[in-house]
Amino acid sequence: MEYDNELIYGKLISAIHRKALQIVKYKLKDYDIDVGQIFLLWYIHHHDGISQEQAAQNFHLDKATVSKNVKRLMRLGYLRKSVNPKDLREHQLFATKKAKTLSPQLEAILKDINLLMINNVSKEEQAQLISTLEKVLKNIEVCDKG
Repeated sequence: MEYDNELIYGKLISAIHRKALQIVKYKLKDYDIDVGQIFLLWYIHHHDGISQEQAAQNFHLDKATVSKNVKRLMRLGYLRKSVNPKDLREHQLFATKKAKTLSPQLEAILKDINLLMINNVSKEEQAQLISTLEKVLKNIEVCDKG
């Protein structure tokens, strides 16, 4: 099968992303958390005290998207927000006890999807894939800067 290399990269990345999210969504059906929120909650749990802006930068999301997800996670009792004592204009995010209790299940879901994606992929191929995808991301981020 021949592919037009100029078109196939985005198609493959998009397909992988969609399929992975479908699986994660299915595994989250017993929890009141959306697919995008699992990554945010996991990240905040492991980086207590980060700002919404830092979370947005980490996930390459706009601030409004992160704000919407933070509000929902706060409403569900998974996050709390407090003013940064060093910068009163900034709010810090913290995982609650409820989130920390749920964390092992969420981590298992994330680990399972990652293991599924790298099944039959050698350590060398994994390292090359990460390196290549990081380069692709840097290339595409140039567009964000105008």
